[in-house]
Formats: sequence, C-alpha cells, structure tokens
Amino acid sequence: MNTVDPTLRSQLLWFGALVLVSASIIAAFVVVPIMAVQAEIDEPGEYGVCNGLAPTCHDVPLETIADASGVAFPAGSAVVSSSAVPSSFKGIDYLQAVVSVPDGSMPLEAVVDLALSPSTDDSVVGSSLEEWGAESIVVLADSTAYLSIGFGATPGTRPDLVSVWKRLSSRS
Repeated sequence: MNTVDPTLRSQLLWFGALVLVSASIIAAFVVVPIMAVQAEIDEPGEYGVCNGLAPTCHDVPLETIADASGVAFPAGSAVVSSSAVPSSFKGIDYLQAVVSVPDGSMPLEAVVDLALSPSTDDSVVGSSLEEWGAESIVVLADSTAYLSIGFGATPGTRPDLVSVWKRLSSRS
C-alpha cells in the first residue's frame, strides 16, 4: 500500500491554500475593477449607452433624436433602433435612428417647416426603414445633406416608422 508522507500532505495543503488565496487577491485587484468600469460604461446618458472603448453609442433617447433632428415626435412614439457617434469635443457627430409612431399621427406635413425636400439618395434612411418592414417610403433631406428623414408605413396594425439620419459636423 502506497501512503503519502504526512509532511508532504501538509505541504500540499498549504500550497493549495496559497494558490486559492493568490487567485482571490488577483480577482480582487483585476476582476472587480473591470466589473466596476463595465457598470459605469453601460450607464445611459444623453447620447445613449456609450462605451469609451467603442466609437458608437446605442439606445439613444427619443429626446436626443428629436433635438438633433428638429422633429417633434407625437405622444406614443418609441425608439426602435438607434446609434450615435460622440464628438471628440462636445455632442455627437452622427446620429441614426428608427422611431415608431402611432399610425397616421405624423404626416409628412409635420416636418415641412424644417426646409426639407424629396431626396433620391435614401441609402441609409430608406434601407433602415426597409429593414424594419416599412413600405411606401418617402425620404426628405435638407440642402446640406446633413439631415435626412424618411417616413414609411408598415402593413397591418404595427405603427408607422420614421427614420432619421443626421450628421452634425463636416468631419468624416
């Protein structure tokens, strides 16, 4: 029968305890701060949830979308999809969002005072509406091409969709 020397057994137990304590200390100094930073990163702000490690924010609030685009969304509107690229100075450089609005509550005339005209370049706005199942898409843009707004009706009982794309600076 093969037995382990009591001294060796004691040394192995101490080594195991040392490894366990070392792993706990490493976790306390590495893992806990990472978790704290991640919790801070995921805190929503004026431009949505922005991660300092990634260039794009998501979950942009409806109020920010309305302020940036100049569109007064009716009661009952909700953000379906949104992203923004924060400026290195202040504010945001780009904003893209799709907002659902109650059926028929936002006619094209609602944004006429924004000096928009029909646009043939609906690559971003039109395609984002198509992705969400909109039909009868109309895209309007301002003369600087810094703002595009698209309207799309959705079949059935789903709400209509409004897509906003706004570039807030001349940087690319």
